[in-house]
This record gives sequence, C-alpha cells and structure tokens, in this order.
Amino acid sequence: DINEDPNARTAINAIVSSADGNIWVGTAGAELGVIDPATKKPLHRYRHTGEGSLSNDVVLSVIEASDRTLWLGTSGDGVCALDPERATFRRYRNDPAKPNSFGGDIAQCLIEDASGSIWAGTYQGILNKFDRNSGTWTRLTVSKPGERGTSQGTSINCLYQDARKNLWIGTSDGL
Repeated sequence: DINEDPNARTAINAIVSSADGNIWVGTAGAELGVIDPATKKPLHRYRHTGEGSLSNDVVLSVIEASDRTLWLGTSGDGVCALDPERATFRRYRNDPAKPNSFGGDIAQCLIEDASGSIWAGTYQGILNKFDRNSGTWTRLTVSKPGERGTSQGTSINCLYQDARKNLWIGTSDGL
C-alpha cells in the first residue's frame, strides 16, 4: 500500500511502470509514490514541500519519457518534470503574461509522441506541446466539431498516438 497508515485510503489517479521496473503511483492528495514491485513496499514518497518539490500532491497523470524523465500532470499547478536520478523537479505552470508558458492548471493527461515531444491535455480544454530545445510550450485550443475557437467547457481527458502518428484527443465532447 502507498500509505504509511495501513487504515488510510488514498485514491489512485495514475500508475506507470518505469524502465527500471519500479511502479510510480500518482494519488489524489497524498503524494507521488515509488513502489518496488517485488516487495510491494514504497521505496520513496514525493510530496509538495515548497519550491523545488512536487508542485501539488494531487497527481492526475504520470508518464515516463524516452529520456527517463517522469512527467506529472497535477490538479491546479500544471506539469512537473522529475529527474529520478537527481530527485529534482522542474515546474511548468500557467502564466497569463507569458504565452509560451504552460496553458491551464489542471493537467489531466500526458503523452510523449513518436518524435519525443511531450503533450499535455487540460481540464480547461488546452492542448499543450512542449519544445525541449527552447523549454517552452505551444498552446492549442480544442473546439467542438463545426465550431471555431475554444469550446467552453470542453476538457481534454486522454491522448493517444496511433501507428500513423496521428494524435487522438479524447474530450468531454467526444473525439
């Protein structure tokens, strides 16, 4: 169990197995945990403790990128990138004054595409693409079929890239 208290219950939002075989678990308000699958015991817990740490204890999505960076979508604080070797976090938050900052606050889903770009979908209906060279984000808005511009109330719930490298976007209004 991810909890220190065996009687506590914590909702699990995301699970991913990393290249080293460990299991990473994102929770609804407790932490980001690393579990040894052989012993089923926590190896490490990451919590929001201030600057330089996990930006929010509600982790909605987790992926491991090809460079072994763990990308974490949070509820309210955008995206974090964790270098597991150094145990350091880089935070990407929305800054309305900076158009190349992360768009939105609630990062519900993440994917690394075939070219190595990181994509994040938000509850606010903004699709973000990360440029690793510049360290900036490009924001794209999702609209309902037949409409132009942002569709108010459309959240991006899941992302998938098929064998033809098409990016599929699952929203609260469909594909």
